[in-house]
Amino acid sequence: MGTKIEPIFKTGFPLASEGWHLFRIVEPRIDTIAPEDRKEKDGVTNDRNFVVRSAIEGGEEDGVDVIEYFANYSKPMGKHKEPGLSRLAGLMIKTEVVPADTDFNTDQMRTEKFDTKFKMALPKRIFGGLIEHTKMKSRDDSSKELIFPNIKEYATAKEYNEIIARLSDKGVQGKSKGSDKGQGEKSAETGVKPPTEAQKDPWA
Repeated sequence: MGTKIEPIFKTGFPLASEGWHLFRIVEPRIDTIAPEDRKEKDGVTNDRNFVVRSAIEGGEEDGVDVIEYFANYSKPMGKHKEPGLSRLAGLMIKTEVVPADTDFNTDQMRTEKFDTKFKMALPKRIFGGLIEHTKMKSRDDSSKELIFPNIKEYATAKEYNEIIARLSDKGVQGKSKGSDKGQGEKSAETGVKPPTEAQKDPWA
């Protein structure tokens, strides 16, 4: 007998609340933009996006997804000439896929070797993320305002636990409703072990 299906009369996606959450990476993928669909924006034409789907780990919002896009080519912002790849490098360090002292450069990150590292090493990794909501007008209806959750800051699982402990000590309600310190510690214990310092080639 098949699985019982409950009718759905209204669709919508749960929105991750603002504040600190513990995340586990569910799916990293690379979306290639077809040449005919590539559009120039701010003098830059992007050819593909590194996409990371993560889910909140533990608490009342357990399993709520957040999707991030990291452009392969992006407009310079401040000291960052390639903010898309710079943010991706930050995520890879905070998930402990590569050592913190890794030297990143665009030539290395635009290789098949890096693509393989991205897709194979990130699944199931955990990290802390500070969610901030961004509001945008709907393309279909300018009178409607859409809210998107963006991860403004990354932290290792250990750093996340320290941040939550500090917020708790100060009585600040700036953390995820369900991602308490104990949950973070439990998740950190089940995470993938970080690479050794001897790993000089991060894409090996």
